Amino acid sequence: MRSVADLTVDALEQAGGADLPIADENLTWHEMLTRIAAAVGRPRPVRRLPAAAVHAALRTGGALQSLRGKESGANPSHLAPLMLADEFVEPTTGRSVDDAIRATFSR
Repeated sequence: MRSVADLTVDALEQAGGADLPIADENLTWHEMLTRIAAAVGRPRPVRRLPAAAVHAALRTGGALQSLRGKESGANPSHLAPLMLADEFVEPTTGRSVDDAIRATFSR
């Protein structure tokens, strides 16, 4: 996270107005959840849900929100494509995010 902050400061100081994607490391959901589990001292296998189950669960969540008259700010029924896609930023700095994960999810 520190390198992202440093790069952000540099971009603001340059004030070029260009879009500057910044990432230390690209992780799949599987990789991220595996690392989080390890960081909290509970390493375990992380299984991938079938896409159909993710779509169904989020549609059901959206329908339940509607029935209860609730609004979360994001419609869960539209989240499945985002949650199932690898939305990677290139290039990466190549630095690991393990220290940031451990700091965020410490025991």
